[in-house]
Amino acid sequence: MCGFLGIASTDDIEEKNLLLENKRIICRGPDETQQLESKSSDLNLNLIFNRLSILELSPSGSQPIVDSNNNYVMMFNGEIFNYIELKKYLSKYNIQFESKNSDSEVLFYGLIKEGSSFLDKLIGQFSIVFIDKRKSEIILARDRTGQKPLFYFCNNKSLYFGSNLISISNMSNAKEINKQGLKEFLNLGVITSPDTIYKNIFKVKPGEYVTFSYSDTFTKESDIYWDPSNYLEEKDAYNNTDFDNLISDSIVKRLRSDVPVATFCSGGLDSTLIIKKLNELGIKAPTFSVINKNPKYDERKYIYKVIEKYKNQSTTREIDSKVTFEQILHNIVNFDEPYMDASSQPSTFLSKAISENYKVAISGDGGDEIFYGYQRFQNEFKVKKIPSFLANIIYRIYPAWLGTGNKILKHNKDYKVSYPSYFEDNKFMHLLGFNYKSEFSEKFLENTENKVKNLMILENKFYLSEMMNLKVDRTSMANSLEVRSPFIDHRLIEYLLSRRTDSLEYKKPKLYVKQYLSQDFDDNFLNRKKMGFVFDLENLIYENKEKITTLINESDLHQFIPKLNIKKLFIRKSRINSQRIYKLLILTHFIKNN
Repeated sequence: MCGFLGIASTDDIEEKNLLLENKRIICRGPDETQQLESKSSDLNLNLIFNRLSILELSPSGSQPIVDSNNNYVMMFNGEIFNYIELKKYLSKYNIQFESKNSDSEVLFYGLIKEGSSFLDKLIGQFSIVFIDKRKSEIILARDRTGQKPLFYFCNNKSLYFGSNLISISNMSNAKEINKQGLKEFLNLGVITSPDTIYKNIFKVKPGEYVTFSYSDTFTKESDIYWDPSNYLEEKDAYNNTDFDNLISDSIVKRLRSDVPVATFCSGGLDSTLIIKKLNELGIKAPTFSVINKNPKYDERKYIYKVIEKYKNQSTTREIDSKVTFEQILHNIVNFDEPYMDASSQPSTFLSKAISENYKVAISGDGGDEIFYGYQRFQNEFKVKKIPSFLANIIYRIYPAWLGTGNKILKHNKDYKVSYPSYFEDNKFMHLLGFNYKSEFSEKFLENTENKVKNLMILENKFYLSEMMNLKVDRTSMANSLEVRSPFIDHRLIEYLLSRRTDSLEYKKPKLYVKQYLSQDFDDNFLNRKKMGFVFDLENLIYENKEKITTLINESDLHQFIPKLNIKKLFIRKSRINSQRIYKLLILTHFIKNN
């Protein structure tokens, strides 16, 4: 896992900005930094790469990679988990590989031989820059679920790209705030791809590759190589054996490493499944557990049950999840784009603790998305529904300062209204004086009447790809830790989406996991209420009322928000209002410092 920045230009390139901005991402790859400068009649390059050495620890695994004839250049952040199989596949081209175990070199020659079509063969998490001088093309590509970031800015003469949004902004001097993106953040807590907080800087979308052709000027063409919406067939019924084979292969491939790999042992069902599966395969991977000192979130009894059952080598760390106001501000800096998720702070604690012993950890992230584990998903089929017109009338008269109105809208008979209400806060937009029309449903809900699969797609395209993977990447890479998630494998998503809906058991969350673990654990372990790993955001916000109010009122947010009056948000000291204030604090801090 790594981080990179680059400039490609038909003009001269200034080096100083690149070196300065690279300091922001050294944490993504502290083991080695390599720079490549190249000048030619049609294209100048200045590239810098920071390596976290995990596969092929020798210099043969270094980047940027350049072929012997100087026709191709590549930088790649992530892991290609099926690189061994792909190396065998590429043997038909009689390639002379220089390294023994580099997934980067396999990817490089695959792109040389087959171009962008090679992306379809990859199993992994990645962001890629591939420069083909013979075709005068630069390809930027991102993995299917957005596990690794990739930003870019392009004008007529230059293309800036890399792993950090602020670095791209500073290098390109693209500073104009994207007002629509700012509104989307206040509504959702994130700005969804391809947009960013800056008007002319973009994210490569999950499952997308963008081709830039250059001669005198740069031109752009975008293509989607993977979209979960393309797998909505009603094929054969879901089968536990088929799924079991897929998840087993996904886990084993994510163990490939030249450094020790730990597995998360949270005491939860998903991480326990991974540990059990590895034991059945004869693999005794060491486990790592973090115990929360707060009794409200202490799951040590479940953690110890897993450790005792499988008897892996285990490491435990006890941490205090109590957060200070200063830590909140510092955590905002870890995110190079505005992002609001209260669990990001404890996720940072977790990654920091693991990184003291390991560079690589396997997590259970993504299990809730594929096993219907979120309460909102279950609510959609369990809560009583009322006619849409009635729900809309009640929602309209509901005071914005009280909350989002989800408690009303979740009863709306139209699921394309009820389900987005778990993510959106259109009442907050009204409170801030915006005339805002959300495009959330159009963007993430498909034009199909298959409710179950529509919601599965939304969870994968929005919550997994735009929110959770962003959090996992930034909190782990801020601590130089690579996180691998077997449940986030496109083959699993494709399999489930293409099964007959009536065979999915979607009203029984985590059924496959519970059945699989039932021989080893009792009902108390399998069906307990999920605690999560959080902190008390409400008290922290309200205890720092004066400090926060001063910061926000003295900020430049007034230029962008028509009614920046936060007094109402302190009237009702609720979880929702604390999250709203936190969003304003994040924007205040971001705009002030960038």
